[in-house]
Amino acid sequence: MPATTRKNTPRLRDGVMKRGTTWSSVIRVKDPETGISKPRWVGGFATEQDAKAARDQARVSARQGQYIDRNSITVATYLDQWLEAHAVEVKPKTLQDYRHLINRHIRPYIGDLRLQAITPARITRLYRELATSGGRDGAGLSPRTVEYVHAVLRKAFRDAVVVDQTLPSNPVERAKRPRKARSEPGRVWTPAQLRAFLEQDEPLPHARLHDLRHVHATTLLLAGVPVHVVAARLGHADPSITLRVYAHVISDQLTGAADIFARAIAATS
Repeated sequence: MPATTRKNTPRLRDGVMKRGTTWSSVIRVKDPETGISKPRWVGGFATEQDAKAARDQARVSARQGQYIDRNSITVATYLDQWLEAHAVEVKPKTLQDYRHLINRHIRPYIGDLRLQAITPARITRLYRELATSGGRDGAGLSPRTVEYVHAVLRKAFRDAVVVDQTLPSNPVERAKRPRKARSEPGRVWTPAQLRAFLEQDEPLPHARLHDLRHVHATTLLLAGVPVHVVAARLGHADPSITLRVYAHVISDQLTGAADIFARAIAATS
């Protein structure tokens, strides 16, 4: 072979090689089913250092049994395949809702991106875009609709991790969703009104079934039950939620505490 040919032939050195103007890396990965080790190439790196970093990360993943082949499938293509796979598992109406949500609120924003390139930050940006201008005529979507988008994406990306093994982890799980708008309780029955209701007496204000939950909470708070105990009974993940929703009740308690303190001081004088 002529010397000039040998000189221009790419040489593999410790798992990295320059091909044209870019660098590639390669590792050997054992097939869990056959036990046969095969080379896995990844190319397109701008520098040798980038190729070596990818090689080292791939080696660690392979040793831990978590190596994922590089895949160029887009979000839109994967979601189409995901819908097709779920066609026999979910009700037709549910499948129709999934398809409408994906086509209307997901495909136009991230459909052309590679599935493996999606990050939690990109999902967070999607939710922000939907909440501000994702509806008709540029209006924002309701928090409930954004939550629905989140639920569908979480299910689809979880299958990409667990079933298809196309992703090493689910970026949707680490994305930040828009804060839910919490409704303040309206007019809440007093303990006396609740007693009248239980005794089936007559002039009580109209109350929804859900309002009885607020009656329960406000009665406990006015009775001096600690906020964290009330939060646990209501199923709030954080007592700060209870403080925010029932701020008016806490304010009443503070006023009562001030009166008690004043009386105690007066009694000692």
